[in-house]
Amino acid sequence: MAPPSGALRAEGSRETAEALAPSGHGLILLAIDDFAAIGGFFGEDVAVALAYAAEERLWPALPEGAGSWPAGRGEFAIILPSIAPATLLSLARQLQARLAQKPLLAPSGRVELTASAGCALATPTMLRHLGASATRALASARRRGRGRAELVNAAPDEQEGLLRAAQRLLAIGALALDFQPILPLSGAPAVGPATAPVARPPLYTECLIRLPMAPGAPALPAAAFLPGLQAAGEARAVDRYVLERALELLRTRPTLRLGINIAAETLNDADWHSTLAAAGREGTPPTERLVIEIGATTLAEDPVATGGFAERVRRCGTALAIEGFLPGALDQRLLESLRPDFIKAAHRGGTAAMLLKPLLTLAARWDITVIATGLETSAEQRDAHATGIAYGQGNGLAPPAPALPETAAPAFRTVRGRALRSGSASR
Repeated sequence: MAPPSGALRAEGSRETAEALAPSGHGLILLAIDDFAAIGGFFGEDVAVALAYAAEERLWPALPEGAGSWPAGRGEFAIILPSIAPATLLSLARQLQARLAQKPLLAPSGRVELTASAGCALATPTMLRHLGASATRALASARRRGRGRAELVNAAPDEQEGLLRAAQRLLAIGALALDFQPILPLSGAPAVGPATAPVARPPLYTECLIRLPMAPGAPALPAAAFLPGLQAAGEARAVDRYVLERALELLRTRPTLRLGINIAAETLNDADWHSTLAAAGREGTPPTERLVIEIGATTLAEDPVATGGFAERVRRCGTALAIEGFLPGALDQRLLESLRPDFIKAAHRGGTAAMLLKPLLTLAARWDITVIATGLETSAEQRDAHATGIAYGQGNGLAPPAPALPETAAPAFRTVRGRALRSGSASR
């Protein structure tokens, strides 16, 4: 299977940018990082005022002939009629730097802003794909962290072909898994080069579904094909597949601890629950070393269904994690009633660190372990640790890999259906 044509990209390198189309119509989508969290923490009025202030800072830097307009909450679009790829990427970087050059003033203090950028370049025959390509580039840049920029050639959406391939491999049980550990943080990086083994035992290791490509080519991450599968009604089938694979691994590796994600559709899936309950009745239940990650948006949209789901899975000794936590998005009473074992939240320093302070206070009170996600650099690891977070996950710590780490997870004990680490939890 050939890689998607839209995968050709530049991540900030002028040399790579020049390998794209020589010139064409350019589009930059610039999005303020953590804008939803800023609105949740400071209030919507402050967030809107900050967006206007950011807009006033950006527009004077635009070249003559550029068109611009607000593209959404905290997002801006800049169209350039004829531009070289290196110049387009350079302009995006200049706009990012201009936005981040000094904090903006809010009623409750100074707020440091950064922005991610998705850029697309289109020849006349590809103009109709310009907007969608820039949107995909922005999404890809944001997955890599704050303040990133990505440039792609405008191309048709490859999702339809990927969807057919993913459905075929799901039907025959041939989708792949990568594994990414959650590691203890310290003031220094946890591991060396990406090829080095994990140096410290992981808290647990997350299973990440992948789409295998041609032999020798890297598998595609879930973001490239999973939304298509979910839109096609395959979310429950995917979650059942991952659960079965995880349970198999837990049975053969008695010191292993794995985490899996579930979609909202799986909350009431009878087949999924039957598989989990049967594993929970085994002599040495593998479910006691399983962590189920529920998206914060799922919890916020349907707290009743999520609460019932939590009660059912905890009867099997399974631990719970809230993934993608955003300050202000979840009611404190809702968190207190669910009492997850883990909360995974993006942490990249600056304003984002300040927004997590109330969460850390609640976590210490309720014996919840907070995990910093999206850690890409040593500085981000040190910042998260200095904030008071004991565990982290991200490519800077250990990137996803098809092989499980060889180190064993820490010992856990099960108390009243909640899986807890032996000893006191460090925050």
